[in-house]
Amino acid sequence: ALCSTARKAVLLQTARTVVHNPLKPELAIEVRLLFDSGSQRSYLTERAMTLLQLRPKGEQTLSIATFGAIKEQTKVCPIVSIGICLKGYSTVSLSLHVVPTICEPLSYQPITASVEANNHLMGLDLADSDDGSSRLPVDILIGCDHYWDLVTGSISRSENGPTAIHTKLGWVLSGPALSAGSMLCSSTHITTTHLLQVDGQPTEFTQLAEQL
Repeated sequence: ALCSTARKAVLLQTARTVVHNPLKPELAIEVRLLFDSGSQRSYLTERAMTLLQLRPKGEQTLSIATFGAIKEQTKVCPIVSIGICLKGYSTVSLSLHVVPTICEPLSYQPITASVEANNHLMGLDLADSDDGSSRLPVDILIGCDHYWDLVTGSISRSENGPTAIHTKLGWVLSGPALSAGSMLCSSTHITTTHLLQVDGQPTEFTQLAEQL
């Protein structure tokens, strides 16, 4: 039997914001997005596209290789534009590729507890919040094509705890975080790991590696 006195989470760069249809600004929804500098493109789910009643302005054929796959999948992705609300900055328009699914809902992201346990994070205007017990759905993935349109580059860090990165949506947290109250003792020590997928099989753990 293994008795672990602490469970270490690894925080991903998530944020919440309001996005809208540029042609119909009254059509707006709150979404959670994920910053991923390992992706070449930015994506939007079909669910969000439907809710915003977006019309494709074009399409692009992408060759997507999932994590552990031998062959690449060729997929034609519609391209849409959305307006995204920022904090202290003018609203910007982003061009995104539409896919059925970006990733499974994220689990064990104790954002609030991490702030309470780390002095260098206190007082920051966070872009997201969660106690770590819920599963966080993701409707937008921001890849390298738009990453630096939203990330300013300022950071707040210490020797322990996650690093805070400033974005135009607020501060996002990234990296290992040991939060108080996450004690577990069981016969099995389970570590949850998230690898991003775009329109992969629901049972696969996948990661993007796209080429035009």
